[in-house]
Amino acid sequence: MTGPIQREARTTIDFGPSLRDRDTAFVVVVESTGSKLVELPRGVELSVGRSRSSGIFLDDAAASRLHALLVWRGGGDARVIDPGSRNGTFIDGRRLDGPGTLGPGMHMTIGGATLTLLLPAPKTATIPPSGIVAEDLRSQALLVAARRLAQTRLSILLLGETGVGKELIANHIHECSARASGPLVGLNCGAISESLAESCLFGHERGAFTGADKAREGMFESADGGTLLLDEVGELSLRSQARLLRTLENGTVVRVGSTKERAVDVRVIAATHRDLDARVREGAFRADLLYRLDVLRLEIPPLRERPDDILPLAQRMLSELGRHCQIGEDAQRLLRAHPWPGNVRQLRNAVARAATLGGEVLGVADFRGFTAAQRADAAGSLEHVVDNVERDTIVAALEACDGNQTHAASRLGITRRALIYRMEKHGLKPAARARSHDPRGKK
Repeated sequence: MTGPIQREARTTIDFGPSLRDRDTAFVVVVESTGSKLVELPRGVELSVGRSRSSGIFLDDAAASRLHALLVWRGGGDARVIDPGSRNGTFIDGRRLDGPGTLGPGMHMTIGGATLTLLLPAPKTATIPPSGIVAEDLRSQALLVAARRLAQTRLSILLLGETGVGKELIANHIHECSARASGPLVGLNCGAISESLAESCLFGHERGAFTGADKAREGMFESADGGTLLLDEVGELSLRSQARLLRTLENGTVVRVGSTKERAVDVRVIAATHRDLDARVREGAFRADLLYRLDVLRLEIPPLRERPDDILPLAQRMLSELGRHCQIGEDAQRLLRAHPWPGNVRQLRNAVARAATLGGEVLGVADFRGFTAAQRADAAGSLEHVVDNVERDTIVAALEACDGNQTHAASRLGITRRALIYRMEKHGLKPAARARSHDPRGKK
């Protein structure tokens, strides 16, 4: 564990600019105070420095007002010129003595800031060891920032909608870190009951509670020397949050039923689809725990905001299913146009269904029920379209909670009774089976 962590070190990434202009390269800028994606148009000389008029503004005391110049002329790299900065410009650790070049995968360092070049129109999807498809430049920028943050020892908070791939990003961070040889242990905090959360996290001694017939180490001990992913951390109870905070501050765990402290060396990555700042205001999440977890932050964009990933993802999913069929042009257009409220998880379900029912070339009909355009054509009414969106959203929430209706209802902001009513309305599950999941066992 590290010592006291300063809130000011938090890093976010802004995916603001359009990435559809293939005559523009991009620069990913990662600083201690935040990250951003900046356009680098062909032939335009972009200034880099502390001046507010700079094309790339750096909020770093080590940077000069005009620290460097960047220009990309459409080739495989960008030209870098340092006009005489005070503290120098470094490319992959070497200080520039004259003009230099910045190619893809290389890092330009100015003070505490790192700049990485992304080129437009990649010929093939970029698939790092973690197995992430990243053909869209937004995804490539995310991976650049993830690799940069992986080099630190600080806690990371991953934010994003359900099904965007937070677990894959956490795995990629672990693989790129100095802890890659250690274990990566994950716990879905939304899939366990409050009574079991502390035992799962911190372990327990024999006889600590009914059914504890032997001692068991918790996730923190299992992840010693590696990384612990706390997925859906926003679902933890306030009591479990208090014990988690103590562990993060002290670097020790105390098993349930014990008073002995055990030292652990764990890097924590927390993930959630919730707005934790709002949860703090509601009194459902501890502010001091949020400060501990939200040191470095990455926001994973939803699938609809990285359309260049949709078709490569779909083709990869088909290969994983053992199907080498093609997706027709009309179906490709529909898949790219669909908002995918369930993100990658929903796309996987759509592809699996189409692969099962379709032929060698998958057409629009094979994806019926999963695309907004197809639903509108089939329904002919706004009410029916809304019903289908509601059904898809419920399915995604249930999948994210492994079928737990109580947790799914909480995600959706409705009561469990209201969720069961809507499930019956859409024919998702019979009423008797739905009631059988009541944790209190009531009929």
